[in-house]
Amino acid sequence: MRNSVTGISRGFIIFAQVFGTMFAIIGLIAYCALLDDVIKGLGNGSNDNIVAKASAGAIMALIVYFVWKSVWSCVVIIRSMNEMDDFTLSANKWIISALSLTVGGFFTPFIISSFPNIKVSATIKPKPFLTKAFGMFMVVGAPLAMLTYGIYMRNNMGGAAQGWTIAVFAISGFLLVLGALNVGFFYQKNANQKYESSTFMKLLANTTLVIVTLELVFVMLEAVLRLLANLYRMIYEFSQNGFLWGLLALVNFMFVMIYVLFVIRLTWETITGIWADEVEFNVFEPLKDYQKDQKNSQLA
Repeated sequence: MRNSVTGISRGFIIFAQVFGTMFAIIGLIAYCALLDDVIKGLGNGSNDNIVAKASAGAIMALIVYFVWKSVWSCVVIIRSMNEMDDFTLSANKWIISALSLTVGGFFTPFIISSFPNIKVSATIKPKPFLTKAFGMFMVVGAPLAMLTYGIYMRNNMGGAAQGWTIAVFAISGFLLVLGALNVGFFYQKNANQKYESSTFMKLLANTTLVIVTLELVFVMLEAVLRLLANLYRMIYEFSQNGFLWGLLALVNFMFVMIYVLFVIRLTWETITGIWADEVEFNVFEPLKDYQKDQKNSQLA
């Protein structure tokens, strides 16, 4: 049963996930269409530079991995929207936030973060849930990345391209092994109960969360770099194009700064949330009565 107490726009979250996934697919298509230009840019104007081709192939493999990741995170988040009531969704909001942020999402974490301020313990442990989800990212995405790079480079994976080839296959191979272990252990029946007593499953979960954390740290770094780029643009506009253009750049910089500060705060809260086995989250006032009723029904 769903309880309309959090003000969640489930429809908007679902729309944002579908739109974001479609945008990722369009991005992959656009990259493929502009591949020759990318190779020229990486190869100083040459289309025959093997290192530039290998770099472009590695980037394509990475994009394919994240397109698959966007697709599966969309499936997981939409399933959560459909299966969780508002109370459960509220209590586990940083899990949803982590899934969205690591594929470049903004609107879903923004909505999730807007819940009002009452404390409640999470009802789903972040580590097993995210290990299961990221296991599926890895076990499917890593072979897709290797296949993409292999098909694109074909007989040119050695020689000058050897460094990129080793990097792509080594990283993808590691993710494939870790993903296969995650799927094998965390998709089995009673996985949550087995996790509590299994040292190896906890090791898998912690290893996966290190990777998730690194991805979230990258989100924060990307936001800071965006802010610095806009700061440079503002200074450039003032010095080269006069006061009016500089003023417009200043206004844009202020908006970007607000966005970046929000992303950093939200991402940091997400990191601290997913690393705690017992997490407290900010949710809606009627949840007090709901929790009290739940405790009373269990005692009855």
